[in-house]
Amino acid sequence: MAEFESYSTLYDLLDSKRKIAAFHLHLKGPALTWFISVSNTTKSDWTLLSALFKRHYMDFTGQSSTMLMTNEIFQNIRLSSGQAIEDFYCNLVEKSQILSKPEHEVLSKFINGLPDKMAFFVRAGNPTTLQAALTSSKMAEAISTQAIKSETKAVTDSKTEIDDLKDQIKTLTSMVANITVKTNDNQRPNYRRQDYRQGSNYPPRQDSCECYGCRDKVISIGIAIGLKLDLPTN
Repeated sequence: MAEFESYSTLYDLLDSKRKIAAFHLHLKGPALTWFISVSNTTKSDWTLLSALFKRHYMDFTGQSSTMLMTNEIFQNIRLSSGQAIEDFYCNLVEKSQILSKPEHEVLSKFINGLPDKMAFFVRAGNPTTLQAALTSSKMAEAISTQAIKSETKAVTDSKTEIDDLKDQIKTLTSMVANITVKTNDNQRPNYRRQDYRQGSNYPPRQDSCECYGCRDKVISIGIAIGLKLDLPTN
């Protein structure tokens, strides 16, 4: 209120209607809800409106420190991470009953105290009672939980498929390594007496051709899934 009075002085808002209009634009949350609920007669007189606002939100004369603390908790209460919605709801209702808060203000505070996505879901249902808002928030929580479970399952299934593919790659790698070793053994010189004559009907043997093909395929698949392979070379 003190900040708004300074704002009014700065922009020379002396007319009652202009001051009330500017005051309306500065309100939000429960205060805006309160303003809307005030009668038109009250909203036409700045002196009457400001006095009513101060009595509703700022007048704690004669109230105990416990009431002041309860009001502070009520104004800042929010759903904590891991806290059950019913627990948050009960705490809010308990504080509102102590402070004699109207239901429309408690309803606004309940929705504003929810996480952003859940609050958006509840507002979309346009609840008019606390019970309706509580039901909508539980629905939002159930939908969110189901979405998280589905996402987790999809990630797990994906990891399983990748692990299976890696196992197959390792098996193929071992097979290619064995084939390469055998090919190298076959290519070693034979010092026994041989007939080096070679007929035109018998082309040179190429034992390692198929091996290189398998080896290249295994390396390509390994690169695709991010698996570094260390295959022996001839």
